[in-house]
Amino acid sequence: MFRNKKILQSTNLSFNQESQRLSGLDLARIIAMIMMVQGHVIFELTNPALIDYNNLTWNIWNFFRGLTAPIFLTVSGIVQVFANKRDETGILPKKTISRRIFVAVNLILIGYLLVFPAEKIFHLPFVESTVWGYFFQVNVLQMIGVSLLIVLLLFKLTKNDKSLGLASLFGAIAVFSLTPFVFLVDWFKYLPIPIAAYLSIDKGTLFPIFPYTGFILAGVAVGTYLKSLPKEKRYKNIIRYAPIVGIALLIISYFVSLIFNPYNSLFFDPLKANPGTSIMRLGCVLIFISIVSIIYQFTQKFSNFYSILGKRALFVYVAHLILLYGIPWIPSIGRLKPGGFSLEFTIPFAILIILISLSSAYFYEVSIARNFKRKVIFRYSLTALIAYLLFV
Repeated sequence: MFRNKKILQSTNLSFNQESQRLSGLDLARIIAMIMMVQGHVIFELTNPALIDYNNLTWNIWNFFRGLTAPIFLTVSGIVQVFANKRDETGILPKKTISRRIFVAVNLILIGYLLVFPAEKIFHLPFVESTVWGYFFQVNVLQMIGVSLLIVLLLFKLTKNDKSLGLASLFGAIAVFSLTPFVFLVDWFKYLPIPIAAYLSIDKGTLFPIFPYTGFILAGVAVGTYLKSLPKEKRYKNIIRYAPIVGIALLIISYFVSLIFNPYNSLFFDPLKANPGTSIMRLGCVLIFISIVSIIYQFTQKFSNFYSILGKRALFVYVAHLILLYGIPWIPSIGRLKPGGFSLEFTIPFAILIILISLSSAYFYEVSIARNFKRKVIFRYSLTALIAYLLFV
């Protein structure tokens, strides 16, 4: 199947010449976003008595739900290689560095703002410690922001893509390998809570740096390899070799898991702690990317649409969080009535939130982001609104 000549011959059209984006990978990121949104909505709103992980259907659903973040993070790592362009001396331009720092810091701030612990800034001194504990839990936005800063540091420390790829590959291996040892340390004894939360899941963090930053670093390593190839060969090699590497990782993950399984009782979440799980998920991600790349060959007429939504994937993520949970000042259904509905309600509701989130991202890109004046007005208006909610 992976050697079908017609498919491979069509891959020279897969690269978006104008935008320098790999639109097939944008499609993978969009699918991951859709999977993540439906997973959040169904898990948050469905009556827990209806969710049975001993049931094969629910077990499969939960397995793929565990792949959504690794897919998105790995693809994001690949994209970073193409987005960060070095100058002729191998150094990132200051403008690029400033832009990446701005994006990373904004993601971190948005992640915290969505769970702001008080109605107004002036109420912060009166917030209970338990509420602060919830506020400092690290979610995917904060983790991505910090991971992008780590990737930017690797760009600064290396002078070419080859050395960047090697550093990222060894970095990913190190992150996956060290995860169980990091989890054994009570970081809250040695570090301030806001920092310790990035390293530990003991107080509710969902996306610690270990192991999740490893997926972004693995993506950077893959991205440097793809960038070294002629444009017409990039998708050919994804389709040919990603499944082979993916299956090899699945085999390796089996033996790594066997080594660590006797120690699972030491950890609060054995799945996250076991490097075999991360390696298995990375293998599945590579196989998934190869399958999506094949699908992309037959849907290239939608490449512009894929690029728009892939570029605004994090917009989709934030939009669905606001629709599901609301904002600190205006709660939504996910906070008002969690676990209170049947599947007959939650499945259609998940589809509705997906459609609204995707439509909002598309509208923002084509109507606001591409018009400098509108973009500035939108940013200042949003900043003014947040300031009003926090201070007035």
